[in-house]
Order: sequence, then C-alpha cells, then structure tokens
Amino acid sequence: MTKEHKSRSRWWFPLAAVILSTLPFVVLEGVFALFGVGDQGTTIDPLAGFDGARPLFEESAGGKYVTALNHALYFGEQQFDLEKDPNDVRIFCLGGSTVRGRPYAVDTSFCKWTELELNSRDPKHSYQIVNCGGLSYASYRLTYIAREVLQYKPDVLVVATGHNEFLEDRSFVGVKERADSALTSWFLSLRTVSLVRSLFGKGDVEQQRQLHANKIPSEIDVRLDENSGYASYHWDEQWREQVQNQYIESLQTIADICKESGVPLVLVRLGSNVRDCPPFKSELRADVSDKDAATFDRLMREAQDQTDNPEAALVIYRQLMEIDSNHALLNYRIARCYDRLGDLESAGMYYLEAKELDVCPLRILESMDKQLQVFAAEQDIPLVEAGEAIRELTSEGMPGDDFYSDHVHPTIRGHQVIGQELAASIADLKDIDLNSTWSSIDRVHHYQSYLDSLPKAYLSNGRRRVQWLENWARRDRMILDVTPYDIRTRVNAGWKELGFGDLEAAQKQFRDALNQGEGAALEILNFAHHLAASGRLATAKQILEWLHQEIEHPDMEPPIQLAKMINSKLMGEEAMAILIYDDYFGRSEYSDEYTNQWLKLYPACWTELAAILSE
Repeated sequence: MTKEHKSRSRWWFPLAAVILSTLPFVVLEGVFALFGVGDQGTTIDPLAGFDGARPLFEESAGGKYVTALNHALYFGEQQFDLEKDPNDVRIFCLGGSTVRGRPYAVDTSFCKWTELELNSRDPKHSYQIVNCGGLSYASYRLTYIAREVLQYKPDVLVVATGHNEFLEDRSFVGVKERADSALTSWFLSLRTVSLVRSLFGKGDVEQQRQLHANKIPSEIDVRLDENSGYASYHWDEQWREQVQNQYIESLQTIADICKESGVPLVLVRLGSNVRDCPPFKSELRADVSDKDAATFDRLMREAQDQTDNPEAALVIYRQLMEIDSNHALLNYRIARCYDRLGDLESAGMYYLEAKELDVCPLRILESMDKQLQVFAAEQDIPLVEAGEAIRELTSEGMPGDDFYSDHVHPTIRGHQVIGQELAASIADLKDIDLNSTWSSIDRVHHYQSYLDSLPKAYLSNGRRRVQWLENWARRDRMILDVTPYDIRTRVNAGWKELGFGDLEAAQKQFRDALNQGEGAALEILNFAHHLAASGRLATAKQILEWLHQEIEHPDMEPPIQLAKMINSKLMGEEAMAILIYDDYFGRSEYSDEYTNQWLKLYPACWTELAAILSE
C-alpha cells in the first residue's frame, strides 16, 4: 500500500464513520419533515422571541392563524382568519404585559375594550384586534413581531411599550445569550429535538403555565441572588443611556417598516402608578462614605418613626438630602409627607423624581416618556394619551392604586378608559364614522354583558400575579411605605381589593377610611360610580347599600340615594328606582357637585322616571 493511499485511508475512515453514524439521524429528520412531525412550533420554547426566527403565529386547520405553542408562556391565545374579508378591519396591538391585560388576561386588556367599542359603534365593519402583548417584552423584541404581523394584511398597527426596557437586560440576560447563539438556535430547530422536548418536556400549555406558576414561590430567594434577578440591578448611568437609545431605535425601526408596508402606526403613551408605588430598589451613591452611610440609615429610621408627624419627618429628610439627594426611596418618602400635608404640587414632583431614580426601573422613565412624545410629533404618528386619560379621572391628578393594580398595570376600569381613547384614535386615523347615538348607557350594558361572561375566578386570579411581583421586589421590606395611612390611601386599598373580587377586604378598608373622616364617603361614592361605569353594576349596588348602612351624616343621604336610583335603573330594577324617586325625592329632581358624574352616566334618568309615573 502506497503512502498516498495510507494517507487517504487515515482521514477517509473517520469521515465515513461520522457519515454512517449521522445518516439515520438525517434520514429521520427528512421523514419527520415529510410528515410534519416535530415542528418547532409545537414545543413551548423559553427562547422564543429573542432571535426573531420563531414566528408568533402559525397556520392551523380550519383556515386560521393561531398563536404558536412555542410562544404560549408569554402570549395569550389568539387566532384570526388566513383570508381577510374585505369588510374586516384587522388591527395588531404590540407591547408588553399591559397590552396582554396583566394582572388579568387578554380578555380584559384595553385591546378587547377597543374592539368592543368599535364593533358596537360601527356595524358596517367587523373589527378584530389581535393581542400581541408579550410578558416582559421590550421594544426591541417587538420589532421582530412587527415584521411578522405586517405580512398578515393589518389595517393598523398599535404599539404600547416602554415599561420593560430595563427588565430584559437583567432578568433575561442568560436567555438572550443562548438565543443569540447560532448553534443553540440550529439545535433547537431540529425536528428530532423538538419531538423529544414535546414528549419529555410537558408540552401542554396549561401544564407548563401551572408548572411555572408553582415554581415561582420556591425559586424567589434563589433568583434574587442571581445575576439575572432583582439583586443584579445597580445604578449604571451608561447602561441607562444605552437602553434609552435602544428604545427610540426600536420605535424608529417599527415606524420605518410600517411606512414601507403602507400600514399606519399608532403609538400609546402608557402611564404608571406614581403615588402608591415606592421605588423597587434604592442605593446610596458610590462615593458616600461609610460614616455618612451609617448616618443615613440612622436618620431614615428616625424619620420613619415620625410617620404620623410629616412636618417633623420632613426636617429629618432634608438633612438626608444633603447626604444623597438621588436616593429613590428618600424622594418617595418626602413625596408622601407633602402628600399628607396637602402640598400636592411638591408631592407630585418628588413622586416623579423617585420613579426616575429607581435603581430597578420597571416603570417608563420620564426622560423616555418625553422621547416618545417628541418622536411621535416628529414622525407625525398618532399618540394615544392613555396615562393622561387615566390621570384626568383621578380626584387630584395623581394616579395610584385607584386605577393601577400594581406599578404599571391598569385596573379593568383603567383598561376600559384606554380602550375608549384608542378606539377614538383609530376611528380618526381611518376616517371611520362612529355611531354618535351610542350612549354611556349602551357602553355600560355592553361592559356588563361582557364581564358577566368571564369565569367566576377571573378577578381573583389577578391577585396571584400581583403577589408574585411584590415577592420578587421584596415588598415586605417596605411594609410601612405601602401601608394605607389616610382616607385616600385606605379607599384606594379598598378599590384594589375589589379589583380582585374581595368584597369583604374592600369593606374593611372602606370602614377604616370612614372612621378616619367624613370625606371618605365621597371617595367611596366616587369609586362606586367607576364600578357602575365599568359594567360591574351588581358590585356597585353592594357598595352603595353598604355605604348607606354605614354612613350617618345627613348631607350624604341625597347623593347616595341618587346613586342607588341610577344604578338600579341601569340594572333594570325599575321598581327600586321608582321607589327612590317617588318616596325619597318626592318626584323632584336633585343634583349637587357630588352627583354630576352619576347623572352623566344616565342623563335621562329623571325624565324617564317622571314619564313612567305620569302614565
């Protein structure tokens, strides 16, 4: 045997061995591909969404696009027709967990209320809003989804983002690194691997969701100490600037591809809970000496002991500002002191500063919010003022637990308000003539009918998701900063409890508020109005009857009776409404500054009741 022949044999035999060993695998891949077995979309995939290679939607039997299984942990189940009817108006709404409807589900997201509003007020078209809200999704991942959904013939693309920009770079750092790996992406795309994962990895969506939900409490302490957890957040000015630049770049990318596709874009300016949400994490400046740090901790404890004396606490907090004026929690506690003293202008300024200085910024920064406004104006893109619409409904212009279930996620009432604003913006953009005769009464009844169709445990399920976040952020260390302390905070705490369907807990908070002052009755009456406006008429009735029993102030009797009368009329309880009108009001109209909003809800109430009794 020649040397050349021996040399060829030396590399040929190993190569042949590799080919022969991998041939069955290659053949198996081909067979699976031929028969559609082991498709990547059939396996729940935690990496989905980080590389843009895994589509959010896939074709299914029955001529539908459906949410791909590999995205099921992050997105709600959605479907829409492969073929679009000429009469259909198809809208895709992209964003994070607020778009998805957290702390609830897609069923009460503002996307659903927008869809309901448009279909109710424009019978000439059939509107479908496809909810593309991904849990913890930041703007850069939305660019992948935008590119995909523009293939599905949308009439409008809606983007509501900004709260998750700083979340992904910390909480998903390991996942992103794996997703960025070409080898990992290739390996996970193999049908054989997908089949094995589906057989041994609990491929059922509900099983996976439950599995992840059950793991959370036991993993909290561990995750907080990992590089990808809460403990990984530290003040980093350069990182903040990079994230903010990426945010605008992502919006620009989405705007550019929408323009190229000829699809109009609508942006949503989200709001957040600034009043009843302490910063998630605070740190002293790196250059603060150990001596000053010890003094800071001591004075913070002393000031906290002055909880019931905000003037005295402010004196101490001003001393602390000389040590570190950029401490987020210090700014929040100063805001609370001014809030208790009735100086709302100063309180609002410090609340916003506390949010801006949060080391763990899970609410859109004020600087980013301004960037969004400038971007929308320069690009001539409609901007829905969602946060502003909610702010205007608050009694003092500072939203808290009254319209937010946690730090950023609106209550169901908040989602409804955003839905109305978005519907109006879309109608204006597409030059759609909405039925102007559709009244507030029609809207209440539509809301009521829809909410009644949801599962009984729907509201209470939202509490578990809020508690997960509070555990993650170690809220137990800030118990005094989240404990209700006056009429407003106690009433708001009651609102929050009712948001999760706990009437008994809500009444306890309301009773504590009533014991603190007569002004609580008006706050509770205002809340009952929002319950009625949101379609929760039965709950509003319970609150009004309870308030009527609890309150003894004679000046509150007329507005409570009027609220009960209008709520009864909305519920179709005509006999009760007539009884109140005839017996209490003596068939005479009544109004005051406290009842205007109730009368706006049912403007013709007096006229209709008078007409009934005159027959």
